Amino acid sequence: MAQSDLPRVSFEKFTLPNGLQVILHVDRKLPVVHVNHWFHVGSKVERPGRTGFAHLFEHLMFEGSQHAPDGYFKYIEQAGGNLREGGVNGTTSNDRTNYFATVPSGNLEYVLWLESDRVATLADALTRENFENQREVVRNERRQTTENQPYGRWYELVNEHLYPTGHPYSWPVIGRHEDLEAAGVDEVAEFFRTYYTPNNLSLVIAGDFDKDFARDRVAHYYGALEPGPLLERQRRWVPALAEGKIVEVTDRVPQARVHMIWPAPQRFEAEETALDAAAAVLGDGLSSRLEKLLVYDRRLCTEVSVFNYAREISGLFGVIATVRPGCDVREVEDLVNGQIARLASGGPTRDEVERARTVWEYQYVSSLERIGGFGGKADRLNESNTYMNDPGYFHVEHDRFRNLTGSKIAEAVKRWLVSRHGLTLRYYPDTLPKAVAGVAGSGAAVDHAAAPDGVLDRSVVPALGSDTPFQTPEVHEDRLDNGLEVLVVEHHDLPKVAVSLNVKSGGVHDPPDRCGMAQLMLQTMDKGTRGYGALDLDEALSRLGTVIGKTMYLESARIGMDVLTDKLSAAMALFADVARNPLFPEEELERERHRHLDHLKQQASHPQFLAQRLCPGLVFGEDHPYGRPVQGYASSVAEMTRYEIARAYEENWRPDQSALVFVGDITRDQAMKLADQRFGSWSVDVRPAKEVPDPSPDRKSNRVYLVDRPGAPQTVVCQFIEAPSRETPDYHALRLVDAIWGGGFQSRLNQNLREEKGYTYGVSTSLGLLGVSGYWKVQTSIQADKTGEVVRELMSEMAGLGGERPVGEEELEEARTGRIRGYAQRFESLRRIAGSIGALWSSERPMSDMRDAVENLQSVSLEEVRSTARKYLDARRAGYLLVGDGSSIETQLSDRGLPIPEVLDPDAQPPAGTPASAEVPEAVDPDAL
Repeated sequence: MAQSDLPRVSFEKFTLPNGLQVILHVDRKLPVVHVNHWFHVGSKVERPGRTGFAHLFEHLMFEGSQHAPDGYFKYIEQAGGNLREGGVNGTTSNDRTNYFATVPSGNLEYVLWLESDRVATLADALTRENFENQREVVRNERRQTTENQPYGRWYELVNEHLYPTGHPYSWPVIGRHEDLEAAGVDEVAEFFRTYYTPNNLSLVIAGDFDKDFARDRVAHYYGALEPGPLLERQRRWVPALAEGKIVEVTDRVPQARVHMIWPAPQRFEAEETALDAAAAVLGDGLSSRLEKLLVYDRRLCTEVSVFNYAREISGLFGVIATVRPGCDVREVEDLVNGQIARLASGGPTRDEVERARTVWEYQYVSSLERIGGFGGKADRLNESNTYMNDPGYFHVEHDRFRNLTGSKIAEAVKRWLVSRHGLTLRYYPDTLPKAVAGVAGSGAAVDHAAAPDGVLDRSVVPALGSDTPFQTPEVHEDRLDNGLEVLVVEHHDLPKVAVSLNVKSGGVHDPPDRCGMAQLMLQTMDKGTRGYGALDLDEALSRLGTVIGKTMYLESARIGMDVLTDKLSAAMALFADVARNPLFPEEELERERHRHLDHLKQQASHPQFLAQRLCPGLVFGEDHPYGRPVQGYASSVAEMTRYEIARAYEENWRPDQSALVFVGDITRDQAMKLADQRFGSWSVDVRPAKEVPDPSPDRKSNRVYLVDRPGAPQTVVCQFIEAPSRETPDYHALRLVDAIWGGGFQSRLNQNLREEKGYTYGVSTSLGLLGVSGYWKVQTSIQADKTGEVVRELMSEMAGLGGERPVGEEELEEARTGRIRGYAQRFESLRRIAGSIGALWSSERPMSDMRDAVENLQSVSLEEVRSTARKYLDARRAGYLLVGDGSSIETQLSDRGLPIPEVLDPDAQPPAGTPASAEVPEAVDPDAL
């Protein structure tokens, strides 16, 4: 595709007299509208000793305003906004704070009222109780995302040591505990009044709406807002180190890891594009320079990633390499520096430049699939407007990539990575953690809209619009002569197609003593075929701007790719070669085996992963296939042979047990022609499908298990219970019970543990309905000293929903309405549509489930929901898994009269035939369909 043919994003911009900038973009592919706010305030406006204010206020913005006092989510979910669908959220960076909501088109005015009320009244509505609660939530977020994660503090340490004292990027966005504790409600409110003002706000409305109506309503609800003080913007400040700097850290990590970081240009500077391309040449894909050298050829590293991250006043260029046990970190650093010097002196090849350009082209088109959410069109418009005063400035990157040359890449690498000093951060494993030694615009046309006359009465709540009828895309169902099903959805608004091959063979089909075989087989399928070697295949795919993704589930497997339409035919030849002709070369298999064993060690250090891995086995018992980890054990992965893996492929990958899915810019006839051309001759001997036996779950009362992590700042808490198979007649009622229990922000569990008590950053439920049985799980990470109390609360909440405090009529309708009004958002992304179709097919659910989802939810009565909750949520049969500090946990449980836990050894290798755990299955939550 020629660069000049790339789609562009049209928009209109106007400015209210109070300084509010508004951008309108119409896209009618779905009956939804997206409202996206960017406040030009981030952590860089804070000061040492008072860090974390911008992020804390992001949380407080969801606590309720003067005329929406019951919390933002209660109102936005009534309007059809849905956190779980990715349609509602907020984020904070060094430079800006954003908030977005996607709702049915008829509710635009309601959202503008709700959002403007936050800006107008939140400072006055802020209570000390809400402030203190959200401060604890933020502190728990820090514990969960930073302090209780392997390598969790790397980014914070980089900014602390790379930037000089006083630089606005030298402190963490999330803030420090002591600063958050010292903050008072009055000074936080003053922070809001300074920065949450209309003249510091850029508002994008995108989607299916009338522009004249939007202009009128924006002026009505936002025009009366008083402008704030004129703010002085921090100018460009790229640090210059006098010499290279090395920081060494010991932490509870499974492998050494080195972070090599250099200061880099800020967002939208001309050389940003060249460094983006340099990052792709060095680290994008198996055939990239660093991954080929360090992971493939020399086998010094488990994984390597390269990034260029541009922020408003300064950027970062980084190489992150996870070093294999027994290998030398300094040797890795020398090799990285050598490759960077080589790129600076000799430049990239013409092929490398074209591959980088093609990948960027694909990524750009992909970003236009979604009107909202993270990184969608609204974000692109708002980012450009906030930093460059021109919503369309991101189109400038078109010209930069079109004119990109090898010499420009080499010059940028020399200037930023060779001629400047950087920071090297080294992580080493240890048992316990130790202490660690105003922007010029581009002249975009702006017109001005009038503010409304008189005083706005914000207590007048606009009526919610009627639900806009939504027609799900038609799934064309066909079949080749060899039994391969072909499922097609036509979607012609962008020149892109998502393709996936779904196979009804997963981890449950592994022999008991070869647990993890299906996973290792899938990982190795694209490492050598009849047509290509591993490196040749990676290069061929990158020339087409695509990769082949691979996912193994308990009962199925999937490989997939997204590709621009003009490259689909060539990409399908490679895709079919991987699916039909893998050779599993011995040398490649050994590479993948060692990488997989290293990944198992990494995952064992991750508390959330440990909990996910262990819970299903505690439900189903040690001898059942559902109790086996898809990724296997070190002992079983080490022993399986190439012959066994090749035989497993021949037995389990068959056209009569597979479905090929196309979604995007392709017709039904074109898809059938491609399918027949590439898969029509695929044939294997017909074998009966392998059956999974019924499990015999452990139904002992209130079982408690513990994985001891001494000194952990948080405890990962899981509550689990047996659930039915996906064939249950209670299927749709279960979805609603799950939503009320823990499946949304307004759910009982989240309101209790996060919003009322502040013990956690979040809590959620997942419902795994499998072929012959299922399980239901609650998972959360909570501050360590509240473990016993949280276990007691989980017992109480399950008992309440199961009968003591049954679902109320209003509660049910709120859950039902939220699910129904948020349903259309699932169809923005081609990949997500393809994933939904594949999940339905793999789960043996009819394609009509997608079409009838709304009707199915509407048909469930209150009594059905209550009886379903009573039937499956028996608190006496629930089990609990706790991953945290054992001595503290045992004391807390004992003090509350709770059972003493059985201590588990997560590193124990079970004997053949008695594996002990499983991973989350595909479509663990029916809502994902």
